[in-house]
Amino acid sequence: MRCERLDYITSDGGMRVDFDFCDCGFANGWRAYIKSDINYGDRSTSFHATHRLSDSRGIYICWDQKVPSFEAMKAIASLWVDTTYVYIGSNDSFDEIAKRLMKYR
Repeated sequence: MRCERLDYITSDGGMRVDFDFCDCGFANGWRAYIKSDINYGDRSTSFHATHRLSDSRGIYICWDQKVPSFEAMKAIASLWVDTTYVYIGSNDSFDEIAKRLMKYR
């Protein structure tokens, strides 16, 4: 499995998340494994609410389809971090925030 370590920092510097971006093969596509501990404060930390999944390698971003390329996975990770950052400081659902942010990308 080919992996590359990268991090993403929100534009205001308020949140930084380290990832291992891994090519998990034809059947699974690319995954972004979350290497940072994230403090969700009083928000739900459930995998469903925060769009995360796990396997034997660790916790990774949940996406509704196979991600075909490293570049596409980087864009998804960027959206996920921005959404997570807003989610932590708001009362809105992760999905509502992601939909709003996607309009500007």
